[in-house]
Amino acid sequence: MTKELKLTLKIKISLVCFSLQKTQVRHSRGYCLLAKTISKSYWKTVTTNSFQSVRFKNIIMNASVGNDEDLLSSTKNFIPQLTNKMHKGQAGRIAIIGGSEDYTGAPYFAGLSALKVGADLAHIFCVRSASPVIKSYSPELIVHPILDDENALDTILEWVPRIHSFVIGPGLGRDPKVLQVVSNLIEKLKELDKPMIIDADGLALVTEKPDLIRNYYKVILTPNSIEFSRLCTAVFGGEFKPAPSASAEKIRDLSLALGNVTILNKGATDVASNGRLVVCCAGGGSNRRCGGQGDLLAGALAVLFHWALAFGDKGGAPAPPELLATYGACRLTRECARLAYSQNGRSMTTTDLLKLIHQAFLFLFGP
Repeated sequence: MTKELKLTLKIKISLVCFSLQKTQVRHSRGYCLLAKTISKSYWKTVTTNSFQSVRFKNIIMNASVGNDEDLLSSTKNFIPQLTNKMHKGQAGRIAIIGGSEDYTGAPYFAGLSALKVGADLAHIFCVRSASPVIKSYSPELIVHPILDDENALDTILEWVPRIHSFVIGPGLGRDPKVLQVVSNLIEKLKELDKPMIIDADGLALVTEKPDLIRNYYKVILTPNSIEFSRLCTAVFGGEFKPAPSASAEKIRDLSLALGNVTILNKGATDVASNGRLVVCCAGGGSNRRCGGQGDLLAGALAVLFHWALAFGDKGGAPAPPELLATYGACRLTRECARLAYSQNGRSMTTTDLLKLIHQAFLFLFGP
């Protein structure tokens, strides 16, 4: 770096690159990237495999390199220890807002994933016709068939004080009446400072009404490539074509445009940003794209987000609670997918991933 360029650097930028140990993930490479963003400074290129080159507009910096032990350690720190002093519900009461006549599997996967990650109770708020089907899947889930009732919002609000975090969208469907209930519910949850994960049909609602979540820091959006492109079009206008992995610049810019809402773009590489930091996670995973994996991720993320917020930002961690939770959920889901794919190949389904949550969790985070 020349003396002249050094003199132009008026703001310190720190970049920490975490690479997964080769012994941890077979047949794959993983990394996590955390980069401080500065106003009017944009990602130009990131060489994702080696991070040999990171270029910013008008600024060039070298990256310091480590491994992901620090990030995993920070995630482990907020996971509550299991003791006989805890009571039922203390490790998490999660609500899934979704489940329609055509889509009953999605809320089931999200709810059961939350339980298997470590939540004590999982509630499903669905339409009446979906309830018997979801109940038949598992006795573990508490199913409320009220989402299409006339007094749906009031009934859900009676339960809200008991719920730690919400997953909005799995199997929700596009019924205008139900979407209006959910829209009103999101407004109430913001007033009550409740954490939310918004996925699937919930993202379609946010795409139509971006102001629903604008400037709310306790929400995480989890779009896939197509959902992300639609969000970008809704917020910025123009046309955004889906890509296997969106650029860190686009994700950060969308987060900023929505008031630093945390966005997790799921893809070949999972990339998340709260507008200030960018976290990337690759490693594990599989080439199988069966339905339901995003629902599993959403349920896991709801639990980890609750735990991370309860633990708080103690300082010294490489990322704030929302991004640590995002990283943990991505790593967990990818490890489940890797294990399931190694056992089942093309026959892999999300049910196979559910069975492997304990093994993956133990491997990554311990008991």
